[in-house]
Amino acid sequence: MSDNKPPKISKKKSGNGSEDRYPNPRSWMLWALGIFMVVMLFQVGKTAGSSQQEPVDYNTLQSWIANGEVVKGYIEYPPPNSSALSTISGIRMKNGNRIPFTFEDRLIEGREKFLIENAGFQVRNKSTLLTAFLVNLLPILIIFLLIWFVLIRQIRSAGRGALNFGKSKARMLNKEK
Repeated sequence: MSDNKPPKISKKKSGNGSEDRYPNPRSWMLWALGIFMVVMLFQVGKTAGSSQQEPVDYNTLQSWIANGEVVKGYIEYPPPNSSALSTISGIRMKNGNRIPFTFEDRLIEGREKFLIENAGFQVRNKSTLLTAFLVNLLPILIIFLLIWFVLIRQIRSAGRGALNFGKSKARMLNKEK
């Protein structure tokens, strides 16, 4: 059945009557890729700096936990052999609202033990600049690899082999003979 074929576009020529042709799949892929990239830009723009974090100190955090407020968060340790401080970040629930907080401190053993065991804070390593750069670059690289694979390889193959989207009339006539 012809239900699997894409819709035909009618184009009338002045001399030979009418000829039916299929829409170019490359143009559809480029339009889809362009729309996808615009949507991704809006998604990245929405999440960039969306909420301001409340700066607190350890004593304030300890009083929240002692008063029974719901506090969840992470302890990010600095890379080894560095003089950077540990970053403690998370959220607290107050009147049904999620309020983000953050502070940096040198955690001594007692404070660290209190946050992990009593408050349920989780430990994670602080991401370095290189890993953050690579994570942000990964989607862009995947998009460029897809473009290269589909378009550049198609141009190089010059109509022979895989991803041959269309055939010329001369080639189709030669196969019939």
